[in-house]
Amino acid sequence: MPAAVCDAGPYQFIRHPFYLSHMVAFLSAAIAFPSLPTTAVSIASIGLFVYMALDDERILLRSELAADYQTYRKRIGMFLPRLGA
Repeated sequence: MPAAVCDAGPYQFIRHPFYLSHMVAFLSAAIAFPSLPTTAVSIASIGLFVYMALDDERILLRSELAADYQTYRKRIGMFLPRLGA
């Protein structure tokens, strides 16, 4: 468990930059190599990364960082920056 909520670097724009980078890579692979197996693996992987991000959030919201994370969550988008925030 982290000691504090990180809101520096890419985390000042989105809450899950690590997962987003992998989702973009899988989406890119599906576009670059359009086939049923590539598309199926990409969709499954993206779904798994979304699940892992939601699971990370559930864990943080039950931790001693819950109040700080809830405030951070209201300001920062999960996978896309919040405009005007």
